[in-house]
Amino acid sequence: NLAIIHARMGHESEAKAALKRALAIREKALGPGHPDVASNLRNLALIHEKMGHDGEEKTLLERALAIREKALGPDHPKVVELRRELAGK
Repeated sequence: NLAIIHARMGHESEAKAALKRALAIREKALGPGHPDVASNLRNLALIHEKMGHDGEEKTLLERALAIREKALGPDHPKVVELRRELAGK
C-alpha cells in the first residue's frame, strides 16, 4: 500500500499521513474495535518508532493490543506478538 511505499523510500511523514487516513477509513467502515483497526494502529506505531516518537508508539501498540485481546482472545498469536513488542519498549 501507499504507506509501505513511502516508508521504504524513507518518507516517514508521508507514510504516517497515509496510515492515519487508512486508520480513519477503517474505523469508520469497520468500527473502532475491529482487528483490522488494530493492524493499522500497529503499522502506525512502527512508523512512530522509525521517527523516534517512542511515547506515541507505545500508546498505539497498547490500543492495538486491547482491540486484539477483546476481538481475538488473550492466547491468539497476534495478541502474543503485540505483548512481546510492548515488553521490549
